[in-house]
Amino acid sequence: WQEYYGDLTVNLVTTPAEDDTLRSATVFAGPAFSWIEGEAETVEYGRFDFNEDQCVGLAAGLSLVPHDNISLKLEFQIFDDISYGAAFGFHF
Repeated sequence: WQEYYGDLTVNLVTTPAEDDTLRSATVFAGPAFSWIEGEAETVEYGRFDFNEDQCVGLAAGLSLVPHDNISLKLEFQIFDDISYGAAFGFHF
């Protein structure tokens, strides 16, 4: 399958002055575009084509940096349905 995704978010970043447990927190939200097209085959339906029903939606989430080398991200996207995601990053 093929997928193209992009979003244009507005970010609000805060850096606590005297908090040793959190370096920064970012809240973000904005419009998103997703185009998916593909082909699948299942026992029940056989071979069929699929694509995104709604290409324009919303992306929003929260990103936390508890340490200089670690980041945590929670995100959701709303198109036809709501989808959720999370990420853990280790930075060198």
